[in-house]
Amino acid sequence: RDLEEVVDTCSQWNPSSIQAIWTQHTQESPSLDHTKLLQRLEAKSIVALKQSKSLWLTKILQPQSLETIVQELKISSQEFPIPAQIVLDLHGQTALPKEILNIVGSQGANLWFGPEGGLSDDEIQSILGLPHSLSLKLGDKRLRAITAPIFTLGYLEGLLAAQI
Repeated sequence: RDLEEVVDTCSQWNPSSIQAIWTQHTQESPSLDHTKLLQRLEAKSIVALKQSKSLWLTKILQPQSLETIVQELKISSQEFPIPAQIVLDLHGQTALPKEILNIVGSQGANLWFGPEGGLSDDEIQSILGLPHSLSLKLGDKRLRAITAPIFTLGYLEGLLAAQI
């Protein structure tokens, strides 16, 4: 249910895609059939497209493990520029450096946030091993997994608008 609300709200900002990830703290089993969940998330993306009067439909990607996605990004980064990698973490930086903000504006960003309980230290470090990555602290309050991505998209939108 919480993931559906995240997809519905975040899709109004028109991200290119949203992908659920399996982490050390994920409570759902990766072995379950998630076909119906993906169908509901795709429907939420369509509703958001209509709500925001957008021309861009956010693609809902198949869930994968965090390790698989990080490995794929490492391989891709050897041949192509990849988006900025922004990990939401209570111990991160409080501001985006101009270099990372420029990459977000030109190539986009992958926003990484964990389930309730967050990402493990090892998972955070594996993401931070990717090019153009940083750990971002969104303030002193601990945000729920449902709130953090929504807040972050608004934050990035404000930074990018201020840059123009």
